[in-house]
Amino acid sequence: MVEKWKRFWFDSYDYNAYRLFQILFGTTIFLVYLFRFLDYEFLYSEAGILPYSLLSAIGEVSKSYINWEILAKNEIVGKSLYIAFLLGLLAMICNKQNRYLLIFLWIAHMVFLRRNPMALYGADMVVSFWFLYMIFADPKNSKAMMWNSLSTRCIQIQLCIIYVYSGLEKIRGMTWWRGDALWYAFGNTQLTYFDMSFLAHMPLVIVALTYLTVIWETYFAVLIWFAPIRKYILLFGLIFHLSIALTMNLVEFSVLMLAPYLLFLERERAGKWYQYLRSKISWI
Repeated sequence: MVEKWKRFWFDSYDYNAYRLFQILFGTTIFLVYLFRFLDYEFLYSEAGILPYSLLSAIGEVSKSYINWEILAKNEIVGKSLYIAFLLGLLAMICNKQNRYLLIFLWIAHMVFLRRNPMALYGADMVVSFWFLYMIFADPKNSKAMMWNSLSTRCIQIQLCIIYVYSGLEKIRGMTWWRGDALWYAFGNTQLTYFDMSFLAHMPLVIVALTYLTVIWETYFAVLIWFAPIRKYILLFGLIFHLSIALTMNLVEFSVLMLAPYLLFLERERAGKWYQYLRSKISWI
């Protein structure tokens, strides 16, 4: 049991799967921050929606022992940090990163996460988790196998924790017990891209999808570790998140949640996918 425990934590690293995760995660967050930069003045400047002096009014500064957001108080410093952050993300995507760069990326993300928490949502918290655990890893260093494996496992376990808490939180809601919770999302035209009102004539479908969602999220942390059914659990998650991305305005969140799925790939499959990607895009 001790040997299995050691292998679980310190011998689970797969370079190809980890690079696939880094590329998908890095590309997604790069695009998110690139588009936010177009609204930098509105989101992060003193003339924007939340001047620095008002941060304490919403309790964000007082709750933190480290006031990360102070680095973005000056607009010139803030923009310089923002541009450096974007360049650092490109370096990570191109496999030019090291542990110090990943520490910088995590700090930079925390700076802007804290600078305007009103403009952010759950996806930004997920990003902070992935950056934090990636600090342990050094993909290009074959001698850092133990730390690379630890990084992989922490990301996988954090994904399980997110799903479990999400499922347990849903169980507290009466609409999930009734089986009509998803209708309140599908029937809300402010959330959906398409007219989903036809589902009003398919109540059994709504009920089935509602219960499947709760069961899958709640038991994901257990079922994902059984190799024979792992691909089915991941397939359901893929369909689940793609459905959210295609029907609701949660594309970034869906991709950021799907990125760790790549760490669960079989070594042979991950190798084929990464080599195919490199054959098409040599600079990664």
